[in-house]
Amino acid sequence: MAANAPLKLYRDPSYRLSFELEPRAEGYPTTVIYDKQGRERARLSGDADWSSPEARALVEKLLAE
Repeated sequence: MAANAPLKLYRDPSYRLSFELEPRAEGYPTTVIYDKQGRERARLSGDADWSSPEARALVEKLLAE
């Protein structure tokens, strides 16, 4: 991950974005990862440990595409 800039965190202060997602977000928090073309590549509803080996593997897989 040192070769890539940290991911930007976006928090929707109005809480409207989750209702505009297709499919809709199932709850809070919801993490959606998009690629450079704006396509949704991953979604996780609920708490996530982004320091876990599984999260790192997901991010590295997406970066390799």
